[in-house]
Amino acid sequence: MTIEQLFAAIAFWRVPLVLLMLAAPWITYLICHTIPGQSEEPAVLSVNLGLSMLSSILWLGYLLYAVNIGGGWQQVVRKDDVGLLLLPPYCFLTSLWIARRRLPLELVPATRMLRGLALISVGLFALFWLLGRIRIFIFYYVPFPVFLGIVLFLVATIYLGFSYLNGRKS
Repeated sequence: MTIEQLFAAIAFWRVPLVLLMLAAPWITYLICHTIPGQSEEPAVLSVNLGLSMLSSILWLGYLLYAVNIGGGWQQVVRKDDVGLLLLPPYCFLTSLWIARRRLPLELVPATRMLRGLALISVGLFALFWLLGRIRIFIFYYVPFPVFLGIVLFLVATIYLGFSYLNGRKS
């Protein structure tokens, strides 16, 4: 299955997906309210938050693809369903709010994954941007020890993200 086929399938199954994404956080809330427990509640909240993170990652991928290759924001707004584009942030923010209301976020395993992936993403994007812009004349403006310090800081950020993913807080 290609990316184009995936997004065509999403467009075809629009109505069930919209209903599912609108209802998923609230179904999770009802499950947690009905069956409270120290082992069940973090698992249910984590699955819901993980699925909403996955939908947000697909949403970001689609927006990056559509804006950079598909013709810009005007094409996205004119061609796509704006309501469908607003659902992943709604689902993610609602799931995060519900998880925070039910338990401290440190007890939900998906938040550890969220923090780790966010730190890794920020570190890698900044590192690749910096390394992609390096020219010989950059060292005229930035001393080499300062440049190495910036690179070391970005690598430490990536390591901190990996340690969050592995469950260690260093």
